[in-house]
Amino acid sequence: MAEMIRRAFEEIHGVEWPEEDCAFGWWRPGARENFYGSSRPLDDVLEARPRLAANYGLTTGSSVRWYVEGDTEYYAILAMIPEPSKVGIELVNLRGNIVSERANIALKLADGLDSDCAHRRFSILSFDLDVAANAKAVSKHIENKRVVGYIAAHKPDFEFANFTLDELIEIAARLDESLRFPGATVREADWGGIQNAREFGQRYEAVSERRGRPLKGEDWGRSLAEYAGEHPRWPSSDEERPFWGELRAALQGRTANYDWQRRRFCFDPHTFELVEVAED
Repeated sequence: MAEMIRRAFEEIHGVEWPEEDCAFGWWRPGARENFYGSSRPLDDVLEARPRLAANYGLTTGSSVRWYVEGDTEYYAILAMIPEPSKVGIELVNLRGNIVSERANIALKLADGLDSDCAHRRFSILSFDLDVAANAKAVSKHIENKRVVGYIAAHKPDFEFANFTLDELIEIAARLDESLRFPGATVREADWGGIQNAREFGQRYEAVSERRGRPLKGEDWGRSLAEYAGEHPRWPSSDEERPFWGELRAALQGRTANYDWQRRRFCFDPHTFELVEVAED
């Protein structure tokens, strides 16, 4: 009732009075815009309504869309977050097609990112730096201001960004043993010169008793996640594996403020690191 009276006097006398919630405390500069979408939310209810719903956890759609490059990471995430939609995460498997110009992509990355911006939905991009075309495509999306959220640029790839070679050998051996094949064959093989997941997979196919089965997909992704769950930090230090930071960023998207993130931060198109935007 008080707000109705205030707005009626404003309309009649052509003045603006402080809104009711401003009378009981001090709002930091820009705080009302972050929370409501404007300093006077009742002047634009359609703008304020979705922000209020998000701030009070009343939204039913996804607050984060997480794009992954392939099956391995896709199933590793599902092993950690079995039902991502229940925590506001939409998981999209690009199946190796980061470059948006390819015609066979089910959901073109550029279109997906544009949709995320239109719906004020955080975007998480996970990709491997060992493919130059991927890095170039993501840089272009950054320059076009399409990415608000988080970028996980794996160097050189998801496996070697999160595990040592010795750990990958042990995980592969355990996978074979879980499928009733001898793990010792994998553990005792010559792994010299292996520097990325592609080379690791080729050597695995050559030495495993599984007879040329590729080391990718659901079984491999879930095996990696299981090991990361048992050993969340690097063996030689107390540092957390990058995978955990990616998972945490996705889960925080439900409560983070999209407008504040978009206004205050961007990504370096060369290093893919999050950088703060200089205030005017």
